[in-house]
Amino acid sequence: MTRRSTTRFKMARAAFLVALLAGAAPAAAQTTETTATIHEMYKGYVTADKNSTTTPDQYTRAWYSAKIRAQIGRLDAACKKRPDDMCWPDADFLVDGQDFEIKDLAIREVSRAGDKAVVEAKFKNFGDWRTMTFSMVNENGRWVVDQMVGKSKEQPKGYRLTDILKPIPKS
Repeated sequence: MTRRSTTRFKMARAAFLVALLAGAAPAAAQTTETTATIHEMYKGYVTADKNSTTTPDQYTRAWYSAKIRAQIGRLDAACKKRPDDMCWPDADFLVDGQDFEIKDLAIREVSRAGDKAVVEAKFKNFGDWRTMTFSMVNENGRWVVDQMVGKSKEQPKGYRLTDILKPIPKS
């Protein structure tokens, strides 16, 4: 090896080690501007303390489009009129369950065209695979969720976020 190629090899090896030590993710798992919101949504689920009584807030309005925020607002208003009755969805739609133990989370951009994108999140919740497909829109320079379809073994046809964000019928 020449001195020049030895230097290049050492620099490449050093860059690789720095990336490895910094915890660089594989290209498919890297955060892009379209996936940043989804990473933020699931961060609390992945890092949640098993002994904690608090859970991430699936209704964090900053994650959603104006359309979804309006639907959450209508749901909130309807449920305030029924304080003694079960009104809100009884499961966490982001994990497809009442409880969660998220493992093997993988988030990737599936497609993007203009101000619309599709992002997919796959993970295991208590060992069962879940696939959440998010339709994203760019509103005011931020990518936000405009729709979500969740699929699992229990719900192979899937469910839509806009169908869930409705008051549970009175019992």
